[in-house]
Amino acid sequence: MKLERWHRELKYEEGGGKALRRLDKPLSLVLKTISKKLMGRMITMKRGKLTANISTIRTRHKTSCKEMQAYTAEEVQPTKWIVYKTVANGINTYEVNKVKDWDCPIRCHTCHICIHSLTCNCVDYAVGFTICKHIHYVCQKFPFMVANVSDETVLLVD
Repeated sequence: MKLERWHRELKYEEGGGKALRRLDKPLSLVLKTISKKLMGRMITMKRGKLTANISTIRTRHKTSCKEMQAYTAEEVQPTKWIVYKTVANGINTYEVNKVKDWDCPIRCHTCHICIHSLTCNCVDYAVGFTICKHIHYVCQKFPFMVANVSDETVLLVD
């Protein structure tokens, strides 16, 4: 199937649907097509793929910038923050905890955190396992504390 698809691509998309009788033109067409495919592959590898998870993280970051004026955050401990919002019936509270510094590709590049570094007790984080708007809000309000807090102790050996 892949060979047939590649033949169709060579004949109709690259060759214009003509029957090529000489040997030099189809060979140059094949080499040109291979170089285009390799260049496209190199570009996608360098640029990276926009997956659904990263798209969701970017959407949550945008909503945290827009809708989080009604929320407030307090630092309880160096690794724990409480985000709350007063509503008509009471107060909604969310607890954001710093777990550990990770370096994985699923991250918000604006906030400089990955999906594993902070946790929240909201439904969006618990069910969807994504960086929720509360985590983005804490990262925007306390940027140095979120970035510099580490649970590991550093041992210097001379």
